[in-house]
Amino acid sequence: MLRFGCDIAIETTMATDLQSLDGVIRDGRHLQPVRVYYEDTDFSGIVYHANYLRFMERGRTNYLRLLGTDQRALFEEARKEAPGFAFVVRSMSIEFLAPARMSFLSAPSLSARATMSSRSFMNRALIVM
Repeated sequence: MLRFGCDIAIETTMATDLQSLDGVIRDGRHLQPVRVYYEDTDFSGIVYHANYLRFMERGRTNYLRLLGTDQRALFEEARKEAPGFAFVVRSMSIEFLAPARMSFLSAPSLSARATMSSRSFMNRALIVM
């Protein structure tokens, strides 16, 4: 923590900035801006295909955080109650419609389609701006 004699203002500003990193939920859809960096691209300056999944996973994690889900506590509870339990992706389908390039701003968009006791289905899109 930084000490300047105005700790409360700094903590409040940092907390607000950190919350904005999680994105927002608007009309039932989670939106989170993500900047594309050099490390995200291949030799041609286009986002490497596997990195789209990383962007979407960040979006899913932050969506759950905005809904109030403490994933760390959830994993700890599952570990204690059911050792060996894991959350897994069983299947996914991806269509690459337009490339994202370095310095582009993209926005993973997520909306929950359905949730059952042991499964959830989510629609995800990466909007390139």
